[in-house]
Amino acid sequence: MWRSPLALAWPNLPHPADIARELLAVGEPSGVSLLANAVLASGSPVEAAANLHELLGKDAPMALSGLVDAGEHDLVAALVANLPEVRGSPDTAESSLDAAIRAQAQGDLSLARETLISGWDRATEMGASFGDRLADVAIAQGDPVSACEALKRALLLQPTRERRARVAALLAEMGRTVEAQEWLAELPETTTEHIAAALVTLAAGDHRLAAEHAGHAVAGLSSEPGISAAWLQRLASASQKLEHSHLAVPVLERLSRLRPEDVNIRASLAKHLLAAGQADAAATQALALCGMQPASDDARRLLARSMQAASKTEQAFAQWDAIADPTPEDRLAAGECALSAGKPEEAMRIARSVLSSSPGSPTALTMLGRALIAAGKPTEALAHLQAACAANPRQPAAWTAIAACQAASGDPQASGNTLAAAVQAAPGDGGLWHAYATWLRKEGRTSEALEAAAKSAAEADTPIEWRLDYGELLTDMGHSDQAADVLRD
Repeated sequence: MWRSPLALAWPNLPHPADIARELLAVGEPSGVSLLANAVLASGSPVEAAANLHELLGKDAPMALSGLVDAGEHDLVAALVANLPEVRGSPDTAESSLDAAIRAQAQGDLSLARETLISGWDRATEMGASFGDRLADVAIAQGDPVSACEALKRALLLQPTRERRARVAALLAEMGRTVEAQEWLAELPETTTEHIAAALVTLAAGDHRLAAEHAGHAVAGLSSEPGISAAWLQRLASASQKLEHSHLAVPVLERLSRLRPEDVNIRASLAKHLLAAGQADAAATQALALCGMQPASDDARRLLARSMQAASKTEQAFAQWDAIADPTPEDRLAAGECALSAGKPEEAMRIARSVLSSSPGSPTALTMLGRALIAAGKPTEALAHLQAACAANPRQPAAWTAIAACQAASGDPQASGNTLAAAVQAAPGDGGLWHAYATWLRKEGRTSEALEAAAKSAAEADTPIEWRLDYGELLTDMGHSDQAADVLRD
């Protein structure tokens, strides 16, 4: 009904180019069909194609798809002949569709098919990439649910191990552990799959398997220099929750290089270096942290601990002393540092300061007693140490200090009796058992010393010196094979 009036009026319409573009915008095939009827009414397909090219200019290719759908094959062929030749292979989904329509109009169906397949692949990859980016934005907005859905849609378009791992990790972080397990690869191969598996198994409560996956992931980092900071943060988080500093350290080092300005990453790195026994490296990181946060007591505290662990007691004491708002624990730590630095007078001052605000503190009494011993006043020290044990019988340092006082005053039997009472009062303290084993060995009571040494070396984090002493006792008693095992560990 509308076609005849439009065709009749077309030669006389003002602004036909604007009308042609509006008809294209109507949508296919209705708008294009009306346009084709109008231009064909006044001439041949060749003339109509020339008219369309004049009206639409560079937008003429946009009419091709609609003309094909409308069945205007002669007009399509004529229009294609008027369009400039496309050089090279199409590099986008849109240009692939245009090239395929041209090939189809020219009768080259094989080329049209190949071009469409190639363009489809590009469109699929692009659609999946949109899903990935949408997931990134949703995560940045704090919307993991939408991120997960975007990744699932991307997986429908283009399944990859990376996307499955991301879905599993997100579900685990949302507490949807059972669903997360369904998305895990049966046999993780890539670093990101192992990270996802560590998160999921950790959420499921299987710490052994989680540590195994985290270990595989850390080992794989060297071969994946381009792994994202988001995956590294997940691996660092899992390692820290597992309390495996030896795994957390290399991950946090990598993160620190990626984000050198991030104070939280640097603080975590320093803490885990310290926990892993790398005190000098921890002090280096903590010093950098203090430079980034000069007013932070936490940074200063971490630097003091690291320097103290690195046996830099003079520098550590200066850092403890520089804390602007010290807690009682900070002051006691400073006192320990003063003792290690050979400053018993400072340790006495600090201990008395703590006792003035916390009378009867077993830790402060013990420190005061040890400082008095270091200052050559064992008799005065004994009363404070005995008061510490009375206040808290599970105060190992007080017991060993009393024993040292008694031994120094020429009463080794009293020293032994004190240590025997100490291991009964605090049977879980390896240091007391080691001190008792040492005393028993000096007294020639080797069998009893061996039993005490075994208890001192029972924990996995037993100091090396205690294990060496245990190994020597085993050797002395003729247990060479068992001694070899202990010394090998």
